[in-house]
Formats: sequence, C-alpha cells, structure tokens
Amino acid sequence: MPRRDQVDPASIAVLLIVVVLATLVFFLPRSLAAVAGRDAWLAVLASTPVVALVVGAWYAFYFRPGLTPLDRLRFHPLMRWLVLPVLVAYATYHAGGILGETVLLTVVVFPETPVWAFHATMALTTWVLVAYGRETLARLGLLVLPVMVLALATNLLILLPGNAEWAQLLPLLEGGARPLLGGLPVMVAATAETLILTYFADGLSSRHGVLRPLMLAAAGMVVLLAGVALAGIVVLGPGETARAVAPTFILARLARPVPVMSRPEVFTISAWLLGIALKLALFVYAAGVTARAGLGLTERWQGPVHGLMTLAAVAVAAILFPDSERWDWQFTRVWPLVGMAGLVAGLVAGLLPARAGRAAGRAEERSLGQAPEGMPAGRHRPGSGPAPQGDEAPEAGRAAAAGREPAGGRMP
Repeated sequence: MPRRDQVDPASIAVLLIVVVLATLVFFLPRSLAAVAGRDAWLAVLASTPVVALVVGAWYAFYFRPGLTPLDRLRFHPLMRWLVLPVLVAYATYHAGGILGETVLLTVVVFPETPVWAFHATMALTTWVLVAYGRETLARLGLLVLPVMVLALATNLLILLPGNAEWAQLLPLLEGGARPLLGGLPVMVAATAETLILTYFADGLSSRHGVLRPLMLAAAGMVVLLAGVALAGIVVLGPGETARAVAPTFILARLARPVPVMSRPEVFTISAWLLGIALKLALFVYAAGVTARAGLGLTERWQGPVHGLMTLAAVAVAAILFPDSERWDWQFTRVWPLVGMAGLVAGLVAGLLPARAGRAAGRAEERSLGQAPEGMPAGRHRPGSGPAPQGDEAPEAGRAAAAGREPAGGRMP
C-alpha cells in the first residue's frame, strides 16, 4: 500500500514541542539565566505572547492555506534565489548544531564512546528516518514525546524534594521588567525553529482546527521550559545556571533515585536522545527538500539529496562544533542570529502571494493535468500545494478536465 505522506494536526502540535525542547531544554536555561538571573523562569512565561505571535504567523501564512515555503516561492524567481539559500543554510546549520551536541553527550554521559561513533550512528538514523517521509516523522513524534516528558518529569520529581532551595527564587523581579525583556530574543530564536514544520503544511489531512493544537502545544512548550529553568535556579542557583554550558545535563546527573544506581542520567539522556534524533531528521528533511527545489531537480533525486545534506550536517558539526567550547561559542553568539535569519526568511516567504500573474497561473494549471512520473494521474503529489478535500475533490477534477480553475478555489 503506498504511503499517503499525510499528517494530522495533532502530529504537527507534537512535533512543535519536540522541535524546540529536544535540544534546547538543555541549553536555554543557561542563556535565560545569563540575562534574567533568578527570574529566568519568569522570562520564559513573559515570552508567551511572542511565542504565540510566531506560531500564529506560521499558521496564517502556511498551515491555514495549506502551503509550504516552496509553494510560496514557486512563482517569484528573484525571491526564490534570495530566500531558498537562506532556508538551506538555516536548516543545515541547525542540523550540524544538533549533531555537535553529541560531543557533550560523550563527555557527560558516554565518555568511553568516540565522537565519530555518535556522528555515524545519528547520521545513519537520520537518513533512514528521512527516507521514510514526513508521515513517518510525524507518527514517530507521537511515540517520542511521551517518553521525553516522562523522563524529564521523573528526573525532576526525584531531584527537587531533597535538593531544591526555594529561597533562591527570591526576591522576584529584583531588576524590574528589563531582565524579562532580555529573554525575548532568546525565546524568539528558539521558537523560530518551528519554521521547519511549515514544510508539512501541504500534507495536512485536514486544515480545519489546526490553530488550537498549535497554540496548546506552544503553551505546553513554554510551561515545560519554564519548569526546567525554575529547577535549575532552585537546585544550582542563578549563578551556576548561567555559567554551566548545559545546566539541565547537570540536573540529570544529580538525580539519585536509589543508592545502587550510580549513573541514572543515562536513562534520562537516552530517552531525550530519541527526540534529538527526530529533530535532526526534521531539519535534514527541510534542508534536502529545499535544496532539491533550488537546484530544480525532480523527485527521483530526493533520496541522494537527503544523503548529501546529511553529510553536510556532519561536516558542519565537525567544523563549527568540534568541542564543547566551540559549541558554547556558537550557541551564544551565532545561533541567535541564525534563528533571526530563519524567522525573517519564513516571514518574507509567507508574505508572498501564492501565484504571481495569470501566465504563471495558466502554466501551473496546465502542469496539474500531468501526473509526476511513477504516480497515477489524479493522485496528489506531496509538496505541490494542498490536496482537494471533501466536496472540493470532484469539482477540482471536473475543472482540471475543462481547463479552468475550480469555482471558489485557489491555485497555489
């Protein structure tokens, strides 16, 4: 049975949490504590409107009309060549940064394992996941997120009762509202990573009721991140949280459920490693699809292109993130700028009309009458705009046969 390559709104909502928290839950508390001190957890909560604004923009530009960034850029040659390289670089840089975290994993959790073994294992896993398509990635998120949240909650429940010093949270807002505002750029850069989810917009099984799951997922992500930041403050203190490269790694190592377990953090980090692998696959998928579109290659080249982008991510990890010191420098100095660049590219693409001019519209209308090679006529091709749904499908078929646009419809 062929894959439909479709996803549902619940899967998109789950992926939103995974994309942000799979890696950033370990490092964002450090950046937030550096600018907000003991009020780092309040800075996360104060960023809720900005997070909602970014997610709402993706909904309005992409999920509601069922269009991906590639659909938006299709009929705009100038913007296509300006924005597509930014999107490829954005996704590849993040993929390399995710792989670079394996250096920290080897130092903290698996010191006996060489770095190349982690890179090779993660790269191979990523290539396999991407080869199965976005429907598999979305369904995997439904399995991975509960494991991640359960591991995190268990770790905090074991750690906090005997190690928390709640007095370190006081006094609240000692520096006024300015520290809270200082955390906004960090949270915006983190939320901008959800841009890669817009590549799933044309594969939604139903575009109705997408906004509510997205906003609930964004709220859940904010609450989880605020809880981790609060745990870092009350256990490590604001000073140590701001100095540590990955304070959440330290929290994982401090939890001791029973005396006979000397390294319980292995279970916690291994659970989150599932989310890290999924997040890496999502960024490689976005980089590969965008690179193929930019090069004008057909879909038969998608597998090799994904393989090349996986190798590119490994190269980025080896060059830009060779050790924990370089990783820390990249995360604090370069990552926020890259995040803002991706946000701007996503907004620029989203503001473009989906069809530019009647000539382009007629060309696209003619192309819709031809099925891609290897695909039966009439079957919707993922990545080519939203598929007709419900009562639109018969009308769309009749309109295509007559050479006209469906009544009340809009061609991507």
